[in-house]
Amino acid sequence: LKGVTQMPSAVSLAATFDPALATQYGKVVGSEEHGKGAMVNLGPTVNIDRDPRWGRSFEAYTEDPYLNSALAVADIDGVQSQGEMSQVKHFAVYNQETARNTPADDAIISERAEHEIYLPAFWAATQLAHASSVMCAYSTINGQYACQNNYLLHTTLDQNWAFPGFVTSDYGATHSTVASADAGNDQEMPSADYYGSALEAAVQSGQVAAATLDGMVSRILTELFRFNEFNHPPTGSTSTTVTTPAHQAVSASVAEAGTVLLKNSGG
Repeated sequence: LKGVTQMPSAVSLAATFDPALATQYGKVVGSEEHGKGAMVNLGPTVNIDRDPRWGRSFEAYTEDPYLNSALAVADIDGVQSQGEMSQVKHFAVYNQETARNTPADDAIISERAEHEIYLPAFWAATQLAHASSVMCAYSTINGQYACQNNYLLHTTLDQNWAFPGFVTSDYGATHSTVASADAGNDQEMPSADYYGSALEAAVQSGQVAAATLDGMVSRILTELFRFNEFNHPPTGSTSTTVTTPAHQAVSASVAEAGTVLLKNSGG
């Protein structure tokens, strides 16, 4: 896109250790997304950065659950202060590139490890920053795809955390109509391969309960009303110039604060 501010990577933001700066960063992102006509910012990425070969490392924060959580809250607060919904991603245990979006990328992990290492930033994003939505991941966790993973979506996000917002699949990460709908995946991205007419047929045949569909729609509408999207939808377009000198100053501040220079002095 043209007319936007080139922001430092999220890992550079994390290197500042500065939640206040993360909020400013989020405000720039939220303002420019909204100005381009987008309702939802697909971020931030809060996955634990445990393998430097992971292709998404640059857009994640750190390997530390506490720092991830603090930055996620500050970043999302900034984004959503601009009237832009934030979709925290990728839920969850998505930390490697090998065989992603296939059953071969199966993370075998205990519930304790999930909650102590991989989920704290998502908890903070949904419970403290009140992110509008969550994006489910490409990964397979304990034998179930993330976007139909009952433990992650139904037990954790819905039942234990009482998250009121909606869940969207990553690009092509939906693999089932019934299993995804039943687990709590509300939207399929980018096209209706498993939802759309397939979901309509599943509801009509009784494979997916009408109450399940009602819940999916309700969660999406809840956030659309919360952000007043019906009365005041974004008016910008992809051709709108949204960068400003103030935004560029924030970008420079993050780049400077996230860069460590070492110097020998004093003999």
